This record gives sequence, C-alpha cells and structure tokens, in this order.
Amino acid sequence: MDFWFWGYLKSKVYTSNPRNLSDLKEAIKREVLQIPPAMIRSSLLSTISRMQCVIICEGGHVENL
Repeated sequence: MDFWFWGYLKSKVYTSNPRNLSDLKEAIKREVLQIPPAMIRSSLLSTISRMQCVIICEGGHVENL
C-alpha cells in the first residue's frame, strides 16, 4: 500500500495511548479493521498508478510521485 497507511495507522493507534505491547497489538488490529474499504481501494489504485509510472520510466527518476 501507499505510504499514507503507516502515518494514518499511527495517528489512530496512539490516540488510545497503549500501555504495553499487548495493548499496542490490540489497538493496531482494531484500527486496521476500522479502515474504510474505499480508503484502501484508493490507496491501492494510487500505488498501481505510481508503479506504472516507474515502469514507463524504466525504473528511473519519476517527477512528483
């Protein structure tokens, strides 16, 4: 998925201020299940589009990805 996922997940998980590893794992599971399907679809389509640009540029530099 696109890089937004990790920032988005972190912003959601740490609002509950997990106290230990078990709390953190549960918060991650809970928040991943809460991500709207449309948001996941949008991210995947964006990733596909970016990878198509990389293919067209034969792995070279791609402006404004």
